Amino acid sequence: MDFVTAADSDPPHFVGISVAAVLVALVVVLIVVAFGRHRKRIFTRPAIGIGCLVGLYLIVRGVAEFFIIDYHDPASYRDDWGGPSLLGVFAVHTGPGLVALIVAGYAIRRRLTNRAVSR
Repeated sequence: MDFVTAADSDPPHFVGISVAAVLVALVVVLIVVAFGRHRKRIFTRPAIGIGCLVGLYLIVRGVAEFFIIDYHDPASYRDDWGGPSLLGVFAVHTGPGLVALIVAGYAIRRRLTNRAVSR
């Protein structure tokens, strides 16, 4: 009899690499659109939408990391990115969410300030 283990049900490594490549490409597009001299209005709205979705994902993932980790079992996070220390795991998994939260707060504040000034 063949038993299926958890390692057999994991997706292949190229899936994770593909997702990471797509996220990097989206970030590059967002940076080019945000800081380009000749911004086209047609790209601005989709870029903001994609940026909001990626930022929301990073924030939710960062918050979820606090509940996923078993603090009493170092073996549960030893092989994660940033491991073997708990601080490194939190830095890698929640750091991007914290950066996304700071950028979102800055963007909202800037938008509200610009709206108040234009009135």
